[in-house]
Amino acid sequence: MGAMRDRLVKGLAAPLCPTTLALMRIVFAALGVAALSMALQESQWLGGPEIYRPHLWMDWLAGRSPETVRIFLCLGIFLGMTSMLGLVTPISLLGLWLVLLNLRNHLAWADSEGGLQVVQCALLCLLWTPCGLKWSLDSRFGWCCKQSLWGGPIRVLQLLQIIIYVESGVYKLMGINWWDGSALLRVTQNLNFSRLAGWFQAPGPLVAGVMSLATWIVLLWELAFPLLLLWRPSRRLAIGIGLVMHLSLWLFFDVGLYPPAMLALYLTYLPGRSIVAGAPPSRWKKGWVGLHAAMLVWAVLPVHRVYPKDPALCSPVPGLASLESAAYRIRQSLLNFMPIRVFQRLVDNLGLNHRYNTFSPTPANLSVFFRLRDEHGALLWSDAPAEGVRYSLTVVLVRTLATTAPQALPLYFQKVSANLGMREGLVLEEWIVELGQPASAQVLNQSWSWRPAPR
Repeated sequence: MGAMRDRLVKGLAAPLCPTTLALMRIVFAALGVAALSMALQESQWLGGPEIYRPHLWMDWLAGRSPETVRIFLCLGIFLGMTSMLGLVTPISLLGLWLVLLNLRNHLAWADSEGGLQVVQCALLCLLWTPCGLKWSLDSRFGWCCKQSLWGGPIRVLQLLQIIIYVESGVYKLMGINWWDGSALLRVTQNLNFSRLAGWFQAPGPLVAGVMSLATWIVLLWELAFPLLLLWRPSRRLAIGIGLVMHLSLWLFFDVGLYPPAMLALYLTYLPGRSIVAGAPPSRWKKGWVGLHAAMLVWAVLPVHRVYPKDPALCSPVPGLASLESAAYRIRQSLLNFMPIRVFQRLVDNLGLNHRYNTFSPTPANLSVFFRLRDEHGALLWSDAPAEGVRYSLTVVLVRTLATTAPQALPLYFQKVSANLGMREGLVLEEWIVELGQPASAQVLNQSWSWRPAPR
């Protein structure tokens, strides 16, 4: 036990490899550019009138015109390219992080694109490292700033990855579908996310067996991930399973930046040459690392309860509902203190509030699609199969609202309708498809109509 503790302490204190830092800078900056490019294609759905979130002052897109949003996003793309090139690296990374942070906060009504959060968090960590020492124009021109190779900022990213997996695993424990092995089969049949849904409408026993085995492996792997990292052979196994899982998620599901962003986090485990750390880190850097780690841990406390109310869907493990309720009450009681409320505002505005419980505790039994039409029936927007894309930032926002605040869904379309130049009434339709049914078996559930406010 003592030897394991010594190895852990030595690993945490190990200096960083400049080549690994350069690779991380290039990969995460490229992911940032990809996110901004996707947002640029949907700029007419961003901006718009102010949305009532007075505590979120790091949302510079709220209330902006589509033209202003496009300029802002194009600036971010430019900064992402200069970050990849390593040109004036600290300033480029800071600017790219600010643009991504504001985009992420603009989408974060209650949840947001998980991969976008990982990317902006990684860029914030890389700001505190000498990631421009290698593979950069700064090094060629001799513009590199001398910084300590202390590994604290990268350990924050490893902490984030551990929190993501353990939090996700605990939420999975709360639902019966992750225990009986049916969860991933349900996800695979969901037309909202799965590229394989058309193949598994009536899965055979072989497919069902494989998906059950994969469900249990994912559940155990996520919960055991921190322990698996302590021993070199088990660490290699954990990383191998993670690579396969995220590659499969990337290939077969439409879930945005999350799979490539999580794959990029595994760069933190690349072995590097033994390099002397040089100058010790400043107190500012140590303080920031401690604060950032504290914010990540604080965000684990639930902001709402998700334990299934239906007894048929509950976990066989007793006490999980009570544990979630206790954590929720602790968070609510602590928020009564002014310093904690200020701390929560900082967490929100830095985009570090996270909820990694997608597909858990219980995967949805339905696929839900939306269509937006004008009064004449012309289709303006849709995420239904063969009519639109399954995954985009607009889709993320609409599905999040439909889950967490359905009463705000018509309001969102009403407010952004001005960006589309619409002055007539609009109709928003919600369509429901049961899992395992063909996409043509759509049933109209609800529709809303309104007249946009005059400009």
